[in-house]
Amino acid sequence: MSVRLQVLTIKFTSKSDYYDIGIADLTGVTSFTFDVKTCEAIALYLCGVNIYFECVLTYSWILRNDVTDLYIGYPSDPISQNTPNILDCGSFRAFWISWDKGYIQLGAGRDIGKETILMHSIDHTATSDVKVLEVRAGVNGSAEWDITPSNQTRRKAFFRKHPFCDPIAEILANLTTHDKEHCAHECLSNLRCNSFNIDQSPEEGTGLYRCQLKATYLGVPHPQASALPVDRWEMIYN
Repeated sequence: MSVRLQVLTIKFTSKSDYYDIGIADLTGVTSFTFDVKTCEAIALYLCGVNIYFECVLTYSWILRNDVTDLYIGYPSDPISQNTPNILDCGSFRAFWISWDKGYIQLGAGRDIGKETILMHSIDHTATSDVKVLEVRAGVNGSAEWDITPSNQTRRKAFFRKHPFCDPIAEILANLTTHDKEHCAHECLSNLRCNSFNIDQSPEEGTGLYRCQLKATYLGVPHPQASALPVDRWEMIYN
């Protein structure tokens, strides 16, 4: 029996001093819906990834209770729309984002394509550049999230990073390879892997690179030593 981890609905709380990394694997996905409850502002980053899983910004959304900004790439000037009272402290508000058919769009509600708030044309080939979603709450704020990708795909394990935390890493595997990209592919195929280390130069005599697959989480600020909690996921058995 094989086990496949599938994103159904992701529920968690984000804070302004944490980035929530790799919330969902958006490979092959061109839209998602989310419910959010917050007072001030939120940011959503649609990223490509390089070989080291660093976010390569493709699109950025900043939602505030006065203006919503869209950034295409980085750096760039914002495309803005007045959005008074778009967010609510006391109750969840529903939104959708899509990037398909030559347009990137943000809308209200859960019906993708309806109640559009902001739409802008994009290079249609750029839609395949989006691989992962990152989110953040506004300055000195927090946000409660409920996110559902439109295409129920395998998720990547995610971790949160904080500027004053030390990483906590569990070593999943050690391997050697002639090709650096093979290390990245091995991590992608492992549901728990969200980071890896690989030698910059091959081992003399063998030409092999040493690669280490890891499940990495970030600890809470010192002097506390416990790892940050992760959210709830559901297992799908095939």
